Amino acid sequence: MLGYESKYEQLVFKHRLINVVLSVWQLIAQRLWSWRFLVTTAIAVMAYLEAATLSYALLSLDRGDALPLWLPAGVAFASGFLTNHMALPGIVLGDLLLTQGFGAPLWETVGSA
Repeated sequence: MLGYESKYEQLVFKHRLINVVLSVWQLIAQRLWSWRFLVTTAIAVMAYLEAATLSYALLSLDRGDALPLWLPAGVAFASGFLTNHMALPGIVLGDLLLTQGFGAPLWETVGSA
C-alpha cells in the first residue's frame, strides 16, 4: 500500500488520514450551521461558474481546449483570501460542477478538484 514497508507505517498513515478527515468534518459541521457560510458558499459557486463561462466566451474556444487565461483561478484566490478561506468549499463544489458539466468521468472530476 503506497510503498510503505511495514504494517506499522501503514497503520500510522491510516491513523493520520482518519484524524485529518475527522478534523475537516468537525470544521465543516461547525460552520454548516452558519447562514453566512451557506451564503458565502453559494456565492462562491456562482462566481466560479460565471468566471468559467466568461473565460470561455471571451476566448471563444471549445470547451475541451486549453485556455491561456483561466479567470476562475483569480476568483478562487480572491474569494479564499477575502473570506478567510470560508469560500473554499464553494470553489471546490463549483469546480466539481464545471468539470462534471464537460461530461468527464467521476474519477477525473474528483481528481481535478
